[in-house]
Amino acid sequence: VTIHVRKCGNWTKALYKLAEGEDVKILMEGPYGALSVDLFSERYKIVMLLSGGIGVTPMQSICHQLMHEHDTKCRTLKKLWFVWTARDPQVME
Repeated sequence: VTIHVRKCGNWTKALYKLAEGEDVKILMEGPYGALSVDLFSERYKIVMLLSGGIGVTPMQSICHQLMHEHDTKCRTLKKLWFVWTARDPQVME
């Protein structure tokens, strides 16, 4: 599992320092809610994923899953676009 955390406050800076160079064990729950579009059927061959800010996290996960399914011949994708915008350019570092 990959978790994205923006290093910007005392707590997240401490977490970053803890995780430098090694794995960190965590307890996790969720996800909550559901997609409103059925991306996991064969209905869509062209997909565009749009996200803003920290909303990139679920979109990146969906993108990886779709690419994996395409690479392993479980689904056919003609095109997959991934668009991420952020107000602060430092978020992308």
